[in-house]
Amino acid sequence: MTTDIAHTIQSTSWQIQDPVLIFALVMLLILVAPICFARMRIPGIVGLIVVGIVAGPPGFGWFALDNTFELLGKVGLLYLMFLAGFEINLREFTRQRKHSLTFGALTFLIPQVGGALAARWLFDMSWPTAILLASMFASHTLVTYPLLVNLNLTRSRAVTTAIGGTILTDLAALLVLAIIEQTTAESLTWLFWTRQIVLLFLLVWATLWILPQVGYWFFRRAQPDPVSEYLFIVTAAFLSAYAAHLAGVEPIIGAFLAGLALAPLAPEQGVLRNRVQFMGHALFIPFFLLSIGMRVDITILLTDRTAWAIAIFMTVAVHLGKWLAAEGSGRLLGYSRAERSLVFGISVNQAAATLAAVLVGVRIELFDVSILNGTILMILVSCLIGAWATQRFGRAVALEAEPTSPVSTRGDRILVPLSNQLTAPALMELACALRPERSPDRLYPLNVALDGPNLEQRLVEGETVLEAAIVHAVAAGAPVEALARVDINRAGGIIRAAREKRVHTVILGWQRDVSLFFQDLIEQVLDLTRTQLLAARLLLPLNTTSRLLLILPPHIEHQPGFRDTLQHLQRLATNLGADLLLLGDATLRRFLCQIAELAHLVDNCRHYAQWRDWSRWLRDNARESDLLVMMQARRGTAAWHPRLERSLQQLDTTYPQHNIVVAYPALPGHRDSATESADTTATGGLRIEQAVLLPAGKGAADAIGPLVNRMISPPAQKAVAHALSELEPLELQDGVVLLHAHVEQVTGTEIGLAVLASDDGPTPAAPAPLLVFVLLSAKGLAPQAHFHALAAIARLARSPETLDQLRHARAEADCCIPLD
Repeated sequence: MTTDIAHTIQSTSWQIQDPVLIFALVMLLILVAPICFARMRIPGIVGLIVVGIVAGPPGFGWFALDNTFELLGKVGLLYLMFLAGFEINLREFTRQRKHSLTFGALTFLIPQVGGALAARWLFDMSWPTAILLASMFASHTLVTYPLLVNLNLTRSRAVTTAIGGTILTDLAALLVLAIIEQTTAESLTWLFWTRQIVLLFLLVWATLWILPQVGYWFFRRAQPDPVSEYLFIVTAAFLSAYAAHLAGVEPIIGAFLAGLALAPLAPEQGVLRNRVQFMGHALFIPFFLLSIGMRVDITILLTDRTAWAIAIFMTVAVHLGKWLAAEGSGRLLGYSRAERSLVFGISVNQAAATLAAVLVGVRIELFDVSILNGTILMILVSCLIGAWATQRFGRAVALEAEPTSPVSTRGDRILVPLSNQLTAPALMELACALRPERSPDRLYPLNVALDGPNLEQRLVEGETVLEAAIVHAVAAGAPVEALARVDINRAGGIIRAAREKRVHTVILGWQRDVSLFFQDLIEQVLDLTRTQLLAARLLLPLNTTSRLLLILPPHIEHQPGFRDTLQHLQRLATNLGADLLLLGDATLRRFLCQIAELAHLVDNCRHYAQWRDWSRWLRDNARESDLLVMMQARRGTAAWHPRLERSLQQLDTTYPQHNIVVAYPALPGHRDSATESADTTATGGLRIEQAVLLPAGKGAADAIGPLVNRMISPPAQKAVAHALSELEPLELQDGVVLLHAHVEQVTGTEIGLAVLASDDGPTPAAPAPLLVFVLLSAKGLAPQAHFHALAAIARLARSPETLDQLRHARAEADCCIPLD
């Protein structure tokens, strides 16, 4: 029976010859397959392999495994290994060095040794085959990392340990692959070992040390261009892969090392990283996965029981080995049960290195099709179990963690005023790097066109700047809303936009040939707003930043917004892949030790004896790739001193070729008082300026005339009253209605109230209103002022106590009732 089925599958073939149709169908399958398999909770990587089985020679035979698929599959394999290294942050390894070494050693040795011995004993495999097979169990891929981001566990010790261990075990597994490949071609002599060690050392040294230096040099001197930046990254990756081939090892090792080396050049939230990942996941890697499926021979599973035995063995071996490694290292390091299980969930997933190893094993004829088939089953099961374990135990670890104070409930809203098309990309890159990953809040690029002659031309130029900013934010995967304002003063337009959107951070730029301190725009924004402000002079690409040097003046830790700003700058350093160093006085270390969420920064502190010594320390230690950040106190605050102004000038003139950011922490009450101030200014004061008392039996229509007569001058009273009477009253609550309109006869916002007397109150049969509000706004008034007044009246209508006071109030002529 199974033989007949296998014969039928082999004989079914409708191979497509037209190259355009082939490419179109492949794109369609790449689009549809992950969506369909996601509904079945099957990883997309497995779904594309299954599609390759169905559409390729093992299935319907629509596609042939010809030179085109071979080439694109090879490119996809190298790209997959490059991204595997690209996603790993070497700084996470250094953060938990001891834990990472412990887990990395166990998660490699237990599956490698145990898997090789079991394969040799159970299936009588040769030693090279058994060792190479076990190396697939030892490696793993961070498939479930997005789940950890959603759970806010990326800085958990269990997660950083797993990430650090990934670097060690993947490198070791790839080294085993290189050695096994060489042993199939020549004997193991001392000459072979000497040559191979020397060549591997040169490869690692050139890739991890020389390549980043070349990258920094290119990004600092080349014209900023998204295409050239992407091409540099891809070119470097494939040249590294070819260098590995020349060194006598698999090109995938060179691609993996290139990913590790080039990752700092593409910040976490940056446009370049988004482009690199997009091209890989959208085109190259799917072709590789399809080519893997096209190599699978499903007839083996239908006719050979040994193939099923091997597949089950591989699946059990990888899960058992990874569980033992996670459990053993977790107990040695004192981890809780949830943390140990989370490490297992992160490290059990098989994908990139596993597929690379099995493909090499098939090519050098150490693996047969049964092992290739077993690999597909192993990947499927491991990804499903890994996702389940990460989600379940990640939630438990998150609940075990001590709650930390959030940075801010509105700390993700960033306003970026832009006026220069040349500096806009750098400021938007800074904004993208400052925002948290997956934050739903938008970036607000703003252009303020000065009112007056040539306004139309300035509006067109502003639209061009905003279009470029939108493209940059979208390419980085950040939600964005562009703002355009016309104002007689640029600072006024910025302040009003900041208040309207209730932003937490404003990012301003200044030109290289103008000193920061003497810029009127920055001074005005500082004087008139209480939000956090960053003033940036960005001359070099931010992705070339290796360290963020934060200069802290004396007593700055007493600023109310200090902790908030420090955590934002820490996030900036993390997203840029840079080290954070703090330069402060002797009290800084003691202050950080007292705060749980900042205590880990103590080891990053450097000290000066007196404030004037900061420049000497910077002169001796600053590098060209450093981002210099000076935190400043606003004038009039406790930490402010005139010497801080001179320090800004000194920083600006002494380091003309460095990227510099000056950070001003927010002042207390910046979310509420600033907004309230803006609203009060815009509306002329939210007060019920006029109120009338009407006798019982009157309705809303009867209240319009008396109120309008008090609110505006006589010539227009009749017209305004008629216009209001044509409107449908807005019922805010039982017995409370509102009429509102824009008219020319008022200069700001006028609010009137009619209190209708009623002995028995409204009845269900005739629910007459007891309170009638009338809101009149000037036609030229900003919409947000009118909306704020509406919101204030609506809030009042939801306050029973206030309504009761108004109902029983005896209104007098020209009375003035506060609304807020």
